[in-house]
Amino acid sequence: AWVVLQGWRQVPGGGIEATLEMAREMARENGQELPRAFVKRLEGGRAFGSFFLPNSYAAHLLLTGPVLALLVWFGVRSLGFRVPELGTKNQEPRTRNSKAFAFLAIAATAALWLGSLYFSRSRAALVAAVVCGAATVVSTLPGRRRKVLAGTICLIAGIGFFIAIQHGRSFSSLEARSQYWSAAFRMTRENPATGKGLYEFFPHYMRFKSAETEET
Repeated sequence: AWVVLQGWRQVPGGGIEATLEMAREMARENGQELPRAFVKRLEGGRAFGSFFLPNSYAAHLLLTGPVLALLVWFGVRSLGFRVPELGTKNQEPRTRNSKAFAFLAIAATAALWLGSLYFSRSRAALVAAVVCGAATVVSTLPGRRRKVLAGTICLIAGIGFFIAIQHGRSFSSLEARSQYWSAAFRMTRENPATGKGLYEFFPHYMRFKSAETEET
């Protein structure tokens, strides 16, 4: 839960700006210059939690999101919340176990989780979340019409989410990833059994990549 809240603390809560200002103040006091990569990462305004890269933070959210949802669901249900049953004529309304609290808790958790995922601005994580979410909803809902409707809603929401994340950004990272995959395929083709060895991706990638592609 704390990892999820870190995204909200860093972006809407101003945590990234405070971290950058503190780092600059310490650098001035020590007479040092902040690394360019560090400053660029913070100035990008992307939540990274306790990780070094925003994409790593988003990947962690994807892996732990379903576990967090299950913990919230069973945790709330195990508390045995009881709510009045409306429409009873008795002086003291009867009570029954209700799933309403569990659904509300899940909805609140999902909103916090999606917010942190959005603040990371990881496009790959967003695509994975939309695909997995749509597959989960479609596989659990009964009826073909409901499946189609739920899948369409997930698709529209995903497109809107992607447009919001993509605003003002280029696709250079996608081009770089395609170069990574291409280089990895060529390395595998050259040494299918043994590979290139540990810590050998970078020198061979530099040999395979095109001149205009960024370094890994």
